[in-house]
Amino acid sequence: MKNLRLPEKAKVNLIGGFLGSGKTTLLRHFLSRPKLSEKVAILVNELGAIGIDGQTLARSGGNMVELANGCICCQISEDLVSTLVQIFDTQKPDRILIESTGVAEPGKILNVLYSVEPILRRMRVDPTIIVVDAGAFERFKTALAYHYVMQIKSADVILLNKIDLSKPKSLAKVERAIRDLNPKAFLLRTDHCRVDLLRLIEGIPAQTPAGTPDDHGHEHTDDEFESFAVTEDTPYDRGKLEAFLAKLPDNVFRAKGFAKTPQGRHLVNFTAGEVEFEDIPAKEFPKQAGLVFIGRHLDEKKLRGALKRCKAG
Repeated sequence: MKNLRLPEKAKVNLIGGFLGSGKTTLLRHFLSRPKLSEKVAILVNELGAIGIDGQTLARSGGNMVELANGCICCQISEDLVSTLVQIFDTQKPDRILIESTGVAEPGKILNVLYSVEPILRRMRVDPTIIVVDAGAFERFKTALAYHYVMQIKSADVILLNKIDLSKPKSLAKVERAIRDLNPKAFLLRTDHCRVDLLRLIEGIPAQTPAGTPDDHGHEHTDDEFESFAVTEDTPYDRGKLEAFLAKLPDNVFRAKGFAKTPQGRHLVNFTAGEVEFEDIPAKEFPKQAGLVFIGRHLDEKKLRGALKRCKAG
């Protein structure tokens, strides 16, 4: 009787970071490479009724599965396990990248990855990557406290992103604060998350990841965040929409989505006061256009009313 050869374990990397830090940008750069040395599958967890990040990554190619409108480690933890097992059994990837929603606590996700038997047999947890928006660090650390700090403490690799928007002295101050929170993590400055992701994570020496769970109560902080989606097929006035987003109140941490204007079709991103419009070809524009707003204590009625006044014509 021949010995049955068990399939090699897939390597799993958790990619986290608060809303708008650059997680999806990192994965888009990764997927844009002409040839990958590994077969990679991507699992995206979205907060909000419209899967903006999933649609964005789908435009970049790659095997991508989306878990929408929930916390990847709690409400849909069973979905996480079953989806990971399904990906492994059907696609046989060398690596699985999990992009968590910006309000998830990485330690809770790692708790699932390290403790569930079907995953333990099939997968190996590799370094956890946390993306930090350099310019928004002080604001979010003050506003979110424990929640934000725990993301950074969970990292094996920290990408200090958007360095092009910060002054050298400010960057040095943020780096010192991050090292105080997590002195063991590998810290790398990035501009638009331009980094060779595979080379980076394969170059990290094998060790017990910083996010390995030791005492995980299931106190849930994700519930503090709210989100709502506005689906709208009629065009916006681009100038009015940009002005509206630029003046969003501090309790709106993130706005993202797809919008039409007389000038074209766009991927829209707002975070920490910065607004970006990326032109999208008509053939790549999703059927379900719309914007998602994420924050705390949102005045949905007021925001919807202000957005309605941004329509063209």
